[in-house]
Amino acid sequence: MRNESKKNGKSSDEERNIHAGHRMRVYESFEKDRWLETFSEVTSLELLLYIAYPRLDTNIIAHRLLSRFGTMAGVFSAPVNELIKIDGISRRIAHFLRAIPAVARKSEQCRVKPNTIKSITDAIKYLKTHFNYMYTETMYIMCLDASDRVLSVSCVAAQGTATSNTVSLPAMIHALVSVGGTKVILAHNHPTGILMPSVADLETTNLVLDSLAGLDSVLVDHLIFAPDDSYLSFFNSGIISTLYKNFDLAHNTNISEMLLKEKSHSINSNQEYVFDIETASLLKKEEFDRLMSHRARTESIRTQFTKDMRARLKKTDDELF
Repeated sequence: MRNESKKNGKSSDEERNIHAGHRMRVYESFEKDRWLETFSEVTSLELLLYIAYPRLDTNIIAHRLLSRFGTMAGVFSAPVNELIKIDGISRRIAHFLRAIPAVARKSEQCRVKPNTIKSITDAIKYLKTHFNYMYTETMYIMCLDASDRVLSVSCVAAQGTATSNTVSLPAMIHALVSVGGTKVILAHNHPTGILMPSVADLETTNLVLDSLAGLDSVLVDHLIFAPDDSYLSFFNSGIISTLYKNFDLAHNTNISEMLLKEKSHSINSNQEYVFDIETASLLKKEEFDRLMSHRARTESIRTQFTKDMRARLKKTDDELF
């Protein structure tokens, strides 16, 4: 380990005398506020760096990090080779900073991981944790068995940017076949916060659906997550159903009917968004439900009106002849 104390031009004894009182005050504040709600980003980083630097003035280093990377999120997502350019940051400390979000993400995944997907809500709670601290588009595949037990969750994005990602279909097939799965839920993120599915999203979904059919497996849903925890379900939007109906027509199968009967998709969240196929617009779930209810009433009125008109016309014909 290099001597970070000498790098800052002060001896260990001098640093200890100057900062001992300040560190104690920060620790006391942390004991009262363990979620750091009253801490600034600088003080939060300063506290974290106490573990790495027993004696140095970590406030100065925290300021350097935030000045270079803007926010704590920027610090934690910065590449190691960029972090070590900051005065006072060794490669060891850079790896320590990079490990913080990774460990937090892993902890959250372990906390919410379900053994069985009883509803799509279970899948959403678990899959959305895979996009914590993700600033580029990434695709994951959740593989289930016939009893909806979770077999695996694997990353299948070959590369990604803030607005797109390249999905590896062979990686998807391998992920499914290697665990003997029969059902798949896809999930990817839109770091920009725009949930509207792109043409590429729809094409990819259709390609995966078609490929899975050849393996006697079904695509249950495709979820898109935004950074604010809002999401879009292709199943609830009717996209999955439409794609399977087209598949059924082309191949003379009945997968769409089987999927709808077998899978219960009850979601309890007002953060869900639905893509309305008829109007090609994105609506909140409650707005979509109201629209569908209105359409159902309108269709009922239209059907009854048509029935009444036919009865009247028939009566008129009978009277004439």
